[in-house]
Amino acid sequence: MPYFLGVDGGNSKTFALVGDHTGRLLALGKGGPSNHQAKFGVDGAMAVIAEAVEQALSGAGLSISDITHASFCLAGADYPSDYDLLSGAIRQRWPKLKQFSVHNDSFAGLRAGTSRSWGVVSVCGTGTNQCGIGKDGRELQIGGMGYIWGDHGGGGDLGREAVRAAFMADEKRGPATSLVQVVLDHFGCKTTPELSYAIYTRQWDGANVHRLAPKVFAEARKGDQVAQEILVRMGTLLGQSVSGVIRELNLTDEAVDVVMAGSTWKGETPIMVDAFRLAVHRVAPRAKLVRPRYEPIVGSWLLAVEKAGNTVDQAIYSAIEASMPQDLSIYQEEA
Repeated sequence: MPYFLGVDGGNSKTFALVGDHTGRLLALGKGGPSNHQAKFGVDGAMAVIAEAVEQALSGAGLSISDITHASFCLAGADYPSDYDLLSGAIRQRWPKLKQFSVHNDSFAGLRAGTSRSWGVVSVCGTGTNQCGIGKDGRELQIGGMGYIWGDHGGGGDLGREAVRAAFMADEKRGPATSLVQVVLDHFGCKTTPELSYAIYTRQWDGANVHRLAPKVFAEARKGDQVAQEILVRMGTLLGQSVSGVIRELNLTDEAVDVVMAGSTWKGETPIMVDAFRLAVHRVAPRAKLVRPRYEPIVGSWLLAVEKAGNTVDQAIYSAIEASMPQDLSIYQEEA
């Protein structure tokens, strides 16, 4: 019987999922962060990935040689050199693995959100990434590297924009905004000069800046125009980025699913989504915005099934939902 393995390795956690050709999911394995670009490198990343994979295989009563195809969707798979490095490490760790493919982790989010084998995704969590799969099967990733590469999106950027707006408002260089007090309270400062000095001397918790994102949404919902403009700008730029994927994959005239994956898309006001929708529809009028129905690890598993040459039909989706591990959610959200 054919069995398939999906792996979703990210900056905060790693999942591995085993299932059979009918869509029955057999076991889930878990591990910690596994981005090889982090301080522990490829050996440390592979140790975490292996822990999750072996846990899933053990739970399913299988060995790696039983797997028909494995899909590894991994954070840090950005350049051909990353793919070569990770592929070599996977081959070395599991020489009896018959077939496998390596993808950036954003492809797991894409496949978790669309019922088709093609489409595009805009990931907006702490950071941002855009990728897509064309109707011809071509895979494309745009961005996900940082500001100098043209990226703008995610909780980190929302937080930084809020801090900038607070300084500009307090120093009369920009419009007044309730974000001034929000930012000061967030970092435990009484004045913006105090916060300025803390940043200058690196005595502030800069790693915590992304936690400002929900507060930007909250102030926008209350009517703060500066917070609203921050969200409009981010939605517009994310729409332009994912439109680049749509153009490159020749999907401008298609009713393409545009998956919105990541926690920052779930803000309490729709302003950012509205701006994103407008930017996308300027390029692809028939595009449909959707939210993922499944966790990204299920998308990685579906990629494994399709990379082996199989078609995912409704019977497989029904079996997936009937056997979904308790630790994984099925979402009902509308875009």
